[in-house]
Amino acid sequence: MSHATPVRRWLTAGAVVLLIAVLTVVQDRGVQAQPDSCPVRLLDGAGTGSAGGQDLIEGCVSLSATSLDLAAQFRDPAPGSWRVHLNTMQGTSSTNFDAVLERATGIPPRAYIINVTNEQITCEGNLTVEPQDRWQYMTFDVQACFGGALAFLQVIFQVGSNGDIMPNDGWVDVPADGSQGGVNDPPPAPPGTAPPDLRLGGSSRFETSAAIARYQFPRGATEVYLARADAFPDALSGAALDAGPILLVPQCGDLPAAIVDVIRTLQPSRAIALGGTGAVCQAVLDEANALLG
Repeated sequence: MSHATPVRRWLTAGAVVLLIAVLTVVQDRGVQAQPDSCPVRLLDGAGTGSAGGQDLIEGCVSLSATSLDLAAQFRDPAPGSWRVHLNTMQGTSSTNFDAVLERATGIPPRAYIINVTNEQITCEGNLTVEPQDRWQYMTFDVQACFGGALAFLQVIFQVGSNGDIMPNDGWVDVPADGSQGGVNDPPPAPPGTAPPDLRLGGSSRFETSAAIARYQFPRGATEVYLARADAFPDALSGAALDAGPILLVPQCGDLPAAIVDVIRTLQPSRAIALGGTGAVCQAVLDEANALLG
């Protein structure tokens, strides 16, 4: 039976000490592996963002018939809050939600989903947040949050309510069956099937107009353009305007609730009527101006 020499024992002990030191440094830096499952992965290729040191590095989304899992990695320090904008589809109805993770001093961390239209919280979720972690996680029950499985989902990650956004060029499609999807690439349709139809609509032309506005400008708009709902020429002529959406309004009278809600959501700095007072009366324009952010 051989025995280790004193030199060999010293080298072995030294290697163990070195390994412990390396692991300690890694732990102190808060390095954490990405989630085990990341069917849809979003990356910040530029490495910079409007939120400075709190901008996003990477996001992961997984959706099944029962669960919605969201994860995000941040540059140190991690933000006090972050959200994922959700454009959902059930049947022929499109609804916008925000999944929000909030942290504040003296208050337990919280994850929830809020309906963007009526600003009502639809459900609470589970979250994982550790002081040293750059990865943070939210998990939601699909049935409790949305009332049933989603046929279609699009996402945008955002720090806080007006910070760094990923991606910065539009919605990312998420497969509803938990399968692999690309960054900003729609998931392939199963063999022999057509991709799901996407409809932007509502119970009235005003609700349809509001749904289109939210879809086209998920991060808000500089302007909104008011066009008479019962005559198309003004709305058609305004199609070249690109600082915000065209919103259908009555020629005169109160603004419909759907239009009021979408103006508040988009927080534009200016409302512009398309056409003269015979198309959109001054009272309608005044009401819209009173809602500006």
